[in-house]
Amino acid sequence: MCQKLHGNFGPHTKARKVNITVTKDDGLAWYKTSDVAQRGFCRECGSSLFWEPFNLDATGIIAGSLDGQTGLKTMGHIFVGEKSDFYEINDEYPQFQKSSDGQLVNDYK
Repeated sequence: MCQKLHGNFGPHTKARKVNITVTKDDGLAWYKTSDVAQRGFCRECGSSLFWEPFNLDATGIIAGSLDGQTGLKTMGHIFVGEKSDFYEINDEYPQFQKSSDGQLVNDYK
């Protein structure tokens, strides 16, 4: 589903739900995309903002939606088995055919 929403891969970061503060949520809407998660988006422009699994205390944040410099660093690539054929990954970071099963989120804050 990320490819349909983003046009290819979706650069995400994660944080614990208790550590996320949305300062202005009057334009925020949520859509249940499956039995396991919902997605938060801007109701004005449709931009994807969050991916929130129901069974974890974490929320995925669409990295491109953050304002200013983030200090984020790439840790790895997930769902590479489903990537578009025109997208090549040419770096040393770990690649996972599907989910990383938590291997990339051990230190999320």
